[in-house]
Amino acid sequence: MAPPPSLSPPQLAAIHRAIVACTVLSALGCLYVLLHHFRLRRHTTPTPTQTMVAILAVVDLSFAVPKTFGHPGTRDMLRCNLQGFALSIVGLSTVLWNVCMAHSIYRQIVCRESEARLQRRLPVYVAATIVPAVSAAALQWALGMMGDAAFYCWLRDRVWHIVFLYVWVLLAIIYIAVVMFLTQRHLNQRARLQGNLEAYETSASITWQLRAYVVVFAVMWLPSVVFRLASEHLGAAYFPLAITMQCLLCSLGFVTSIIYGGLLRHPLRLCHRWLRMSHSDADKEYRRALSPPPFPSSTTNLQILHGMRQPVGLFVSTFNMGEGSISADELAKWIPRGYDIYVIGVQECLQLQELRQMLRRRIEGDEHSAQRAGARGSSARARFVRYKMFCREIGSTTTTLGYHVRPRGLALLVSRRSLTRFSGDDDIAQGYIALTVFVRLRDVTSGAFFMAPTSQQEVNCGMALPFGQRASNKGAVGLGFRYFDTSFAFVTCHLASDLKGKSHVLKRNRDAAEVLQSLHLSGDDLGFEFPLMHHHTIVLGDLNYRLRQHGASPPEILELVASARANFDVERHLISSWSSRARLVKSRRAIMARAGSESSFVLADSVSVASPQHSQDADVVSSVDQVNASGYSRYSGRDADATRWEDVLRHDELRHLLSSSEVFFGFAEPAISFDPTFRRIRGRSLPSARDSALSVAELSEFYTTALDGRGERVPSYTDRILHYSQPDMRTKLRCSLYTAVERVTCSDHKPVAAVFHTVIDRDCRPLLHGVDGESRPRMQDVQGVMECTLSIVCASLTWHSDAAANESEKRHQTLRVTVMFPLPSEDIFSEQRRLHVLAARLCGGVFGNEASPLKMDPKCNVVSVSIERFLQQGLTHSTLARPAASAMHVALKIHSDDVAATCVGQGVIGLPSSLLEGSDERAPFQMPLAVGGRLVGCLSGTVALTLKPPTDAVSDSPQSV
Repeated sequence: MAPPPSLSPPQLAAIHRAIVACTVLSALGCLYVLLHHFRLRRHTTPTPTQTMVAILAVVDLSFAVPKTFGHPGTRDMLRCNLQGFALSIVGLSTVLWNVCMAHSIYRQIVCRESEARLQRRLPVYVAATIVPAVSAAALQWALGMMGDAAFYCWLRDRVWHIVFLYVWVLLAIIYIAVVMFLTQRHLNQRARLQGNLEAYETSASITWQLRAYVVVFAVMWLPSVVFRLASEHLGAAYFPLAITMQCLLCSLGFVTSIIYGGLLRHPLRLCHRWLRMSHSDADKEYRRALSPPPFPSSTTNLQILHGMRQPVGLFVSTFNMGEGSISADELAKWIPRGYDIYVIGVQECLQLQELRQMLRRRIEGDEHSAQRAGARGSSARARFVRYKMFCREIGSTTTTLGYHVRPRGLALLVSRRSLTRFSGDDDIAQGYIALTVFVRLRDVTSGAFFMAPTSQQEVNCGMALPFGQRASNKGAVGLGFRYFDTSFAFVTCHLASDLKGKSHVLKRNRDAAEVLQSLHLSGDDLGFEFPLMHHHTIVLGDLNYRLRQHGASPPEILELVASARANFDVERHLISSWSSRARLVKSRRAIMARAGSESSFVLADSVSVASPQHSQDADVVSSVDQVNASGYSRYSGRDADATRWEDVLRHDELRHLLSSSEVFFGFAEPAISFDPTFRRIRGRSLPSARDSALSVAELSEFYTTALDGRGERVPSYTDRILHYSQPDMRTKLRCSLYTAVERVTCSDHKPVAAVFHTVIDRDCRPLLHGVDGESRPRMQDVQGVMECTLSIVCASLTWHSDAAANESEKRHQTLRVTVMFPLPSEDIFSEQRRLHVLAARLCGGVFGNEASPLKMDPKCNVVSVSIERFLQQGLTHSTLARPAASAMHVALKIHSDDVAATCVGQGVIGLPSSLLEGSDERAPFQMPLAVGGRLVGCLSGTVALTLKPPTDAVSDSPQSV
């Protein structure tokens, strides 16, 4: 191989002068970025992206500074090694930090992570950049690799150039290009989903910026790659390429200030305004001509615009399978048919895929049998209904050599002893924690169903693992979606159990709070707990709360259970249930006659009202057929079935915590009128309380109350179903059945099932259908979209504990109030809201707008102010939205004024229907504040909503993209 050409002294001097000149430019660009970064810190907290850009500017400048000292020569090896050591560190650091920035952008856009979560990942990025760079440089010095590198001291051998830097440059170019391509594809999908012109413009703006990142990184580094890898083949191009390479690499800081920092934003903005000046008036007139009539108008009643609200049935059930397998016969006794939505949560499930296949066959019916029976009539065909399955799970089934945990990509083998020690389990819990949702296929394909990709649908709460991970033997998974005009969130949990008779109720409370705070099921993570983002939330699972509130022993609990079973009044129950059932069937038939649509409510018509069959404890299918309409009440303790279990439930930990608002604040549970579901003897089922009474001794034969060397087991209601609704939506979700399934005997738990009913507007769709071509409307031109101005005035803010009050007082100067309106579940533009904010920050550089876009952009649904300003002046927020006559809500949280945004209280305000109909009067509100399911305070005041047709000022906002 021929040696590379050599450079003459004048050429080396010219290259050195170019290096110095470009380094000065980089220094100016770096100072510009840092100046804006520190100016930003004086009145707000920089975002993670802004912090990463500031770090990139410093790293880029550091890459050029060592070169300005020229070539120290190989005679002074200490200076030579120091220069080479510095260049090796900052050279590789520059490459790795660009990769980290690309990954951060991907996580923010595609994975929809919040800025708080991105901030927590920042130290990981720093470590992933510094540790490899310093380690590689130290290795090079230790092995004596430093020496003459043409322009300065660095690695003297070209092979080492490739191994320690340029192979990583090429890999970084490929990785950044792939990540940006995936991000661009995601942006295009979101734009097509929304279908309006602003969504496409915002997507195109961000896409252009991402492409610029890729092209600039490649252009700045490829000349260096070519120079180092093919120097002997360059010939006369050797010197021009050498000076070009050095100019580009030493100008990295200056280019960063332009691309990321927005150095040229002011000149470009002046040019843009000059070009638009002559066309702005014509554009405004054109938009006015195309705009549809205002909607709603002063003569339009919003209630008329919605079709008749129709019933929907939901079947919800949880089952800790105890690593057992269920038979088809048991499944048939557990799962009824004919509901619009099925939600099945399982824990400790080993055969998850097989179970899901069995569930689908059971819920949909037998297609082949329906086809064979088709010639005889349509009833068999009607029983076969297609469903779309949605699922999420955590855990594993590997049991060899102990328990195999898989916490989000990390696989470790943990011994049984260590798992028991840290997870709080007497018995090693294996298998999956899984949630499976079935929705009628016709509703999914018609556009009535929408499930947004979310940032966090699972949370691990098991033992602590390396690198901040948690084992997945305990935790939760969830799914959230919009169904016609109503949004739902479903979460299945498996919380910590007791250890050797010692209560772990405090750990269960912490895990429950972590689940509420960590899961995000409504699209982009904006820092609000998921129950506030949906109309109805149902939490189901093995919550592991025990009947140990007052320290009762197993015999004492069994005696109370036996007494409750003996007090069952058969005659009164049958008369009540039959008469209530008659009223229910009559009302349902009337509803169906008016609505004329299929619904799960027709199940009640298939059984004779006078039928004497009624077995609450037999199986869910028969219980559904015999459902008692009195269950529609808000779980009143005066119900006959519920009253007789009061003495048992006084010992329930969860009931005590719910009543004291310590966990799951705002959640309710249907009245329990069945036997404790844990810990049962496998293969046995309790006889119905209507058929026979059992003594304490006989009842103990169905429960395991003691384990050898592992303490006592108090029979308990560990398997629960809780639900939460927005304050003004609570009467719209009703429970008609809450029971345990005794006939399923494959586990030491019993399945618990509930039937819920709600009403929806089948004429409503969650999102607008996308349109193509020149017919794409602007946001303000979409039918029904109004300029909504929300005004909140605070009357009082109180805290319910001295600790919360002291914490608020201590941090009062650094607290902020953030309001979200409309909620993602009530917003036809939900998929593009955050993209507008991101585009406003990226266009012209991340420091191009030092005032937060959250305060100015009418396309954004989030606004934030300091708590002092909120308490004194209130808060006003204007945005483009389409008001919904059914319900609209405002989410509010009080949090720290930093990137972590530590929440001290949050809640939701339901807007009265009068405001949605255009009333100008202010409405009073009183909003409880909670954190992690614990009540901490209360905020009261007044709220107003002004609706008017969009104006040109909205579309021409300074922050419009």
